[in-house]
Amino acid sequence: MVVRDGALIMALELKSHIGSYGNNFNNRVEEALGSAVDLGTALVEGALREHAPRGTGTGVIKPFRGWLMVLPWEKATERTTKVPFPPLFPLDPAFLAEGRHLVSYADRYKLFVQRTVLKGYYDAAALILSKPHSENYSDYNLDVFLRRLFAYSWTLAKSD
Repeated sequence: MVVRDGALIMALELKSHIGSYGNNFNNRVEEALGSAVDLGTALVEGALREHAPRGTGTGVIKPFRGWLMVLPWEKATERTTKVPFPPLFPLDPAFLAEGRHLVSYADRYKLFVQRTVLKGYYDAAALILSKPHSENYSDYNLDVFLRRLFAYSWTLAKSD
């Protein structure tokens, strides 16, 4: 968290995930989504009104919300996994690979960061694979994450 003069300026969550992907992927996603929803609810309901940065003219400025995941590039993060049981309801096609397989854990994190930004839960999110020259996940990489963070910082600095 970044706080200036008692105001919440930024809330950044920086995570890494190594090993036990099958056991912990859902936990990391639930934590990240829960944090985003909790902060979003507090903002909407005015719980942070007294602790929000002030802009010129219009009053309260929403704090920047960011989430970043570092994931190792290894066989366990890149391979697909079998659908463990017959689903009760249709699965989201974005999570399906060929045959009766789910996409890799790296691709699941990719979908998570894309969707949380598109839904407005985070202002920026990124997935970094710790492999030299790893795949650049379009708008969800460190470069774009930092550009959005700096753009927010610049806007906030100009409002002082």
